[in-house]
Order: sequence, then C-alpha cells, then structure tokens
Amino acid sequence: YNLGRVYLAGLALWDIHPLLNLTGGLMLNPLDPSGLLSLGLSYSLAESVVLAAGAYIPAGRLPNLRAQPLPAPRSEFGLYPYFLYLELKAAL
Repeated sequence: YNLGRVYLAGLALWDIHPLLNLTGGLMLNPLDPSGLLSLGLSYSLAESVVLAAGAYIPAGRLPNLRAQPLPAPRSEFGLYPYFLYLELKAAL
C-alpha cells in the first residue's frame, strides 16, 4: 500500500560515435529505499538495422520469504529480477 508514492529519476544519453549510443537511467523510491539502474548500448549496423544490449539492475531489500501465507515485500525494487537483454531491430 505504500509502494510507488514518490520517485526520483534521471536519464543520461551519450553519443559515443554517430553509430554507437550509450544510455543509462536510474529510478529511486526514497521511501523504501530502493532503486532500479538501467544501462543500454546500441550500435547502428545499417540504416534500418540496430543491435542493442543492456541490463536492468535492481537494488533494495529482498522480500521476507518466511511470511505466511505469501512472501511479504519490504521494498519495491527489491522484488525485481536482474535482467540482461540482446536485441536485433530491423525495419523493412
């Protein structure tokens, strides 16, 4: 009932090269406290083809697994999994 009332967020974009871009984002819930860091790298292989890779990294207290009948959350972003991705985007 008290998750997600206040957020602080920031985003950074960096064009390392005209074909290579780096992105980073951070979302914080200061009331928990917990947060989610997002990192991404994209490379333009051709005019309509992009290769991208990235990660989502959560930070926060893990749920109380001993709570009955269900695990009790102790922070919002502590519930999130670590997530890595690799994608190939093409437009026809």
